[in-house]
Parts: sequence; structure tokens; C-alpha cells
Amino acid sequence: MVFGTINPTASINAISNKPVISIAPNPTTGIINIKNAEKQNVVVHNTQGTKVFEKINASNSETIDFSEYAAGTYIVRVGSTTERVILVK
Repeated sequence: MVFGTINPTASINAISNKPVISIAPNPTTGIINIKNAEKQNVVVHNTQGTKVFEKINASNSETIDFSEYAAGTYIVRVGSTTERVILVK
């Protein structure tokens, strides 16, 4: 009875040393904090696709004040990471 074979040359995908981008709190009542954004572009769009915020070449820690924006859902892109942020008022 043969259950399978082991391939000693099988590889494991390399683990990235790139820091994980953190966007919090979500939902928010006004301020969001973005961690590990260094040298990334930060762009925020509303659900209609209008760009409401942009920061080129961000620092490691960025803060965005959403208090002037209408309540709703916003799309935050940091480099290649995209997250929905919900603003509650």
C-alpha cells in the first residue's frame, strides 16, 4: 500500500521581509493612523472615485484626518495595499 511520496526538492515560498501596512482604527470617527507606509504613496478615494487625499513618498507613520469628510466608505491605498475605511459620524 503506497500513500504518497515525499519530494525532498520541494520549495517553500520565501517569506517577505516587507513590513505589514497597518491602517487603524477602522471604522473611525475621524483620525486614521497608517503604520509602515515609508516611501509609499498614500491615496484616498470616496466611493464615487474622487480622490480626496494624496501623500507622495509618505513617512513610516502617517495620520489622516477624516473629520472634514462625509460619513461613508473610503478606499485607502498605500503602495499596493488597498483597504476600505468606514467613517462613522
